[in-house]
Amino acid sequence: MKAGKTQRFWRKNIGLKLLALAFALFLWFFVVGEEKAEVSLSVPLELVNMPDDLVISNEFNGAIDVRVYGPRSLVRELVTRRLSHVVDLAKATPGKMTLHITPEGIRLPGEVQVTRIHPSQVNLVLEPLARREAPVEAVLKGAIAADYELKGVELKPAKVVLSGAVREVAKVKKVLTRPIDISGLSVSTKAVVGLDLHRYHLRVVGEPQVTAYIQVEEKIIRESLVIPVEGAGVAYGYKIDPRNIEVSMQGPVSVLRDAARKQDIRAVVQLGGLGPGTYVRRPVIKAPAGVEIETVKPKSARVTIFKEKHSAVSDQPSAKRSQISNLKFEIKKADG
Repeated sequence: MKAGKTQRFWRKNIGLKLLALAFALFLWFFVVGEEKAEVSLSVPLELVNMPDDLVISNEFNGAIDVRVYGPRSLVRELVTRRLSHVVDLAKATPGKMTLHITPEGIRLPGEVQVTRIHPSQVNLVLEPLARREAPVEAVLKGAIAADYELKGVELKPAKVVLSGAVREVAKVKKVLTRPIDISGLSVSTKAVVGLDLHRYHLRVVGEPQVTAYIQVEEKIIRESLVIPVEGAGVAYGYKIDPRNIEVSMQGPVSVLRDAARKQDIRAVVQLGGLGPGTYVRRPVIKAPAGVEIETVKPKSARVTIFKEKHSAVSDQPSAKRSQISNLKFEIKKADG
């Protein structure tokens, strides 16, 4: 009876059974008969389940060198696969800890064997985790454009929260940015810049970067110019004494230099409604926007109006402006 059942079992779906047997034999010959190979792989350590209140405070090699041996096709596949050695730190406590690296921690095909692991041990130092807020300071390199000055650098956020071992966090008084290049800068701008933490075993809670708002302004200069005094609003001939006055002013470099070049700074005495005679008048200084008049020497001028019309008087200060001469020039450091 049993012999009959056995015969029926083998006769049922005999084609599929033969195909499965052939495939199994093919795989066996493929694996056993394939040429073997041995290679070295760099396998990173994957630390999992680290307690939230602990941090690793020492430098350690985050990868191990693993030498494997097996069928060439499988070994080649491992070279392109992302392998890792998983280390469970769920039971870790503060202090020194030695990790024993074993082949069991690496997921490999059954036909591939580990022949060597280096290093076979990794030492960790675990310390209690601490957090601390520290100010951020900008590091600048280069020089801004000529005739401009740096008014300031504002960082947002101005402070960051650091996380790390207690003794490491205690060392940090401030956090520096990576160098910000301001070479040739002539306009205010902003830049996103990273933080320089390479000297510490710390990390930043949140984004490890800040935005730097760099404020640049044109330099303010002081200039003293000697300019002629002009009369306006009178039909008679006249004479002004002194003919020239000295005007001290301040303003942006480009504005003052351009005004001096174009002779846009004028001293005018209004004579409208005055008849022949002698008068003392204060010149009105006319200057482009952005120019601030500081002093005028002398403050007043003596004006003599003649009975003759303009055409009858040869000495006319208003008929021809003398060339403006630049007597003094100095850079004024802006307030603030």
